[in-house]
Amino acid sequence: MSITEKENELFIKWSANRPGFVMDGVPDERAYQSSEPKIMFVMKEVEDPGGATGDHREFLRRGAGPQPWNHITRWVIGLRQLDEDIAWNLFEDVSVQHRSGTLRSICVMHLKKTPAGHGTHNPALE
Repeated sequence: MSITEKENELFIKWSANRPGFVMDGVPDERAYQSSEPKIMFVMKEVEDPGGATGDHREFLRRGAGPQPWNHITRWVIGLRQLDEDIAWNLFEDVSVQHRSGTLRSICVMHLKKTPAGHGTHNPALE
């Protein structure tokens, strides 16, 4: 069974009684499997005040938005090229295409799987 199939199986169970549930995980299994090192970001919650699509993996495949994903794109590039001298000015501006290509190769897990604004309601997170 593939990573995506395993994720989807879990999400069917988990989303049954959770309105606004957002799926997360590996956006592109092939890109993730071929990446080195494998990188997973554990995030507190889905930040989507405008309303989530329900599948954060699709959001990442499309290149996400600049915040915080430009920084995460830079971190991934840096982590995968630790032994190289990177000219960081090349990454001052991160394009949607660059984000999309980079973010497809990581895993993102949200502890709270429903959208939130800029603040956290700690009892809901717990």
